[in-house]
Parts: sequence; C-alpha cells; structure tokens
Amino acid sequence: GNSYSHYFKKVRLRRLTWKKQSVTSLAMAAQKSALAVLDKENDAEMRTRVRLTPFIYFGPIAFVPMVVIGVLLDVLLSTGFCGILFTLLGLGFYLLSFVMSILVLKTEKKAQKRAYEIMKEEGLATEEELESCKKLFRLYNIEYINDMVIALLELIYRVLQIIAYVQNSSSSSSKQ
Repeated sequence: GNSYSHYFKKVRLRRLTWKKQSVTSLAMAAQKSALAVLDKENDAEMRTRVRLTPFIYFGPIAFVPMVVIGVLLDVLLSTGFCGILFTLLGLGFYLLSFVMSILVLKTEKKAQKRAYEIMKEEGLATEEELESCKKLFRLYNIEYINDMVIALLELIYRVLQIIAYVQNSSSSSSKQ
C-alpha cells in the first residue's frame, strides 16, 4: 500500500496512486513523502513511531495464533489466577494499542501539515486543490480516530471484565 519505510528509506505508492493524476493521489504521495522528510530531519515523534513499528505489525500477524491459544486457555484454565492474569495481559495490549494510535495520529497530522506546506511552496497544486487536500487529510485521520475509539472501548471492556471477575470471586468466597 501507500507507505513510508524508515528501514529502506523508501516511499511506496500503489500503482493506482502514482499512475492517476488526481488530487487524492497528490495528497497521498505528498503526505508519505513528508513522513520521509520528518524521518530525515530526525523528528522526535517520527523516531517514536519508528521504534513502535514492530509492535504495530505484530498484532495482525499474531491474531490467529493468539485466538487459538486464548480458546485453549479458556477451556483449560477458565478460572482462578490464570484467568485474571490473561485478562490483565489483554488489558495491557489494548492500552498499548491505544497509545500507539495516538502517537501514529500525531505523526500523520504533522506529516500532513508538512505535505501541505511543501505542495504550496513548490506550486504543486492550486489553492482549490490544496483545500481539497486538507479535506482529504481530515478524512484520512478518521481511520486513526476509529482505531483509537476501538482500542479505548476494548480497554473499557477489559477493565469491566476484571471488575466482574473480582466481584464473582468475592461473592463465591463469601458464600462458602
């Protein structure tokens, strides 16, 4: 997809992006190029994003194995200390996901601002096209905001799971 790789120092654009002459393609290419500029300038937020990149890629790769392991553990160890331990572990992952979403959004917004400045300074777009790019950047940010909302809701769900577990444990021990 459309991305910037810190490790290879490359901006990658989909064929439909670089072959198409549209404001959307210009905005996407400029934004990804601005990420490269931030990296070259050793921007602090970009450095943080680069350090977190392995964790960002780990989630989707580990999804299926984690579900299988989770089901097995749930069947074998559904009660007791292990249940609360794995719930806390899940809580930690969702908290990390939420924090990473915030950091990525900050870097993306900074790159979008830089892309806008570059397009304006270099005369790569008309005023009307620049305004369209601004609107596209706002729409693009919705994806990151959605990720943050999902991570926050999952975090709340895990906290409620822990509270329910603690309440069930205390009511079970008081009945005995």
